[in-house]
Amino acid sequence: MKISRMIGKSLSLKSSARLIHRRNSALKLLITVSAQSLTPIREQSLPLLFAALPSTPPGREDSSARARYQTVLSVLSTLSTPTLLFAALVAELYPRIVAVAFPSSAETDPELSAAFLHSLLLAIKRALGTKVDDKHDDVGDFVDTLLPGLYGVCVRAALQGGPARDRRVVAVIADIIGLVLQRLSPEKQQIFASKLFPAFLSGEIAAICTPEYIAAGFRFIPFEADATTSERDLLVLFEASVAPLDKSVVVDADINACVQRILDLGLTRAENQLQEGSVLRIVASIVNKHVDELGAFLEEKSATFWSTQIVAVGSTDKRRQAIRAWTWISKALLVRSHPQSLPFIERLFSVFSDPDIGTDAAKAFGLLAGRDETLTKKNGAVVRILWAQKFAIGILPKLMGGAKDTSTNQARVYLVALTALIKAVPHAAYSAEMPALFPLLLRALALPMPDAGVRADVVETLLEAVVTSPPIEKGKPSSSSSTEDTVLSEHAASLARTMLSLARPTTTSGTGTGALSTPRLRLAALRLLGALPRVVRYDVLHPSKADVLRGLDAALDDPKKSVRREAVDAREVWFKYTG
Repeated sequence: MKISRMIGKSLSLKSSARLIHRRNSALKLLITVSAQSLTPIREQSLPLLFAALPSTPPGREDSSARARYQTVLSVLSTLSTPTLLFAALVAELYPRIVAVAFPSSAETDPELSAAFLHSLLLAIKRALGTKVDDKHDDVGDFVDTLLPGLYGVCVRAALQGGPARDRRVVAVIADIIGLVLQRLSPEKQQIFASKLFPAFLSGEIAAICTPEYIAAGFRFIPFEADATTSERDLLVLFEASVAPLDKSVVVDADINACVQRILDLGLTRAENQLQEGSVLRIVASIVNKHVDELGAFLEEKSATFWSTQIVAVGSTDKRRQAIRAWTWISKALLVRSHPQSLPFIERLFSVFSDPDIGTDAAKAFGLLAGRDETLTKKNGAVVRILWAQKFAIGILPKLMGGAKDTSTNQARVYLVALTALIKAVPHAAYSAEMPALFPLLLRALALPMPDAGVRADVVETLLEAVVTSPPIEKGKPSSSSSTEDTVLSEHAASLARTMLSLARPTTTSGTGTGALSTPRLRLAALRLLGALPRVVRYDVLHPSKADVLRGLDAALDDPKKSVRREAVDAREVWFKYTG
């Protein structure tokens, strides 16, 4: 097949724009051919592409070989979505995955092996993602063929070592597991779940792994005190397996005790945010789908957990962890508009004044309203329409009221919460409040904030408001401007001065002392500065033009190249800014 040979030949040559265009055109033709008949693709194209893959990772200096195999895998993942072709892809790549995960030679570079392994798995994940989006019926079949092997590879690597222990590799395997389970019927999910929970909670891992990887004496106990870090890192696989389960799937005969155990042991043993996050999302997924069965669990959280783990004086790290747990449980209730969600969320306000956890409670409003990959319709979560917008509209007045408080400390915490919330929701959810929000956000930049990340959040929120405003029309009278345009004009000069200050490598905090800035903050400030002339009339900003052009000199000498580039763009915009 001439088209296949063209792709094969292009892979052996150095990439150029013309060659990439020809390759993409040939790929489109192959996809068209596959819609009529899969035989030419399966018998001619795929063997050519498989033959172009190396059997071992290329050397560290051979960047062209790495680029070549990544291109081959990209073509394969695009081409291999039909049932027969995907089966052929898995049949070819899975043995390669095993060979790279458990190399026969000890001289293999583990970093290069992990990168190659990640690329092989990513090809399967990309093809699988397309199949899931297109609702292919064969996806669920891989629960009995592909998944046991992938679980086995991860468990063996966690216990014995190897490139499959790499967290990036584990993460892409988790994604594959989640995609397969999304397309599994509730009845088959129930069969799978009956083996899944004992595997992770009781050490019965052999039930979900290919036998060849589980040697006698293997003891996999991620929730126990003597588990290794590598074992606990596999909690992300548990999360990926639990998240897509249908709400009709029975988790455990005593679901309250089961969820309590996952939360207690998971948080006690977690060594890092990755492990903790998996535990919290597992709990949130189960709470969201089984809230009617979890009355005892939620009652314990409301009556005991809040007072003993959050309010009571103790380890600050543990109290912060408890706030995160409380937030995820609240979010699980919130996305389904459960009556208990708001009482849970309202309690966060009561610790705003706590010097140790007040800021953490404030930041929780961003997580509460933001999107996540667990509590989604794709995963079978109970999600009500426009839940985030409704929550934001309802809670904004209280946050704005607190942000106006005359007490600096109280106002600061409310401003952190306010910024976290509006950064997490669509602009339309708060656009009506912009006249009142603008001065509050500017105040947030003048007050001492707990970290540069919060200040960057504020600037990015202001930037969102600016870039979503309609551009000015020359000759249009100011009286015809919208409310948001008027607000921007009122604060434009102050905004320009503040952004100039924040764009410097060393900025001035609200206390008047020098504070080291961050590249993220400086980039956001420069982008906002460059966006202002598009939405504010020249007569309003004209007095600031000379100061801005002069003030950008510091940013043009920034140690970060990305910041210098943004400063050049902002300077050009202001230089061309005329009436």
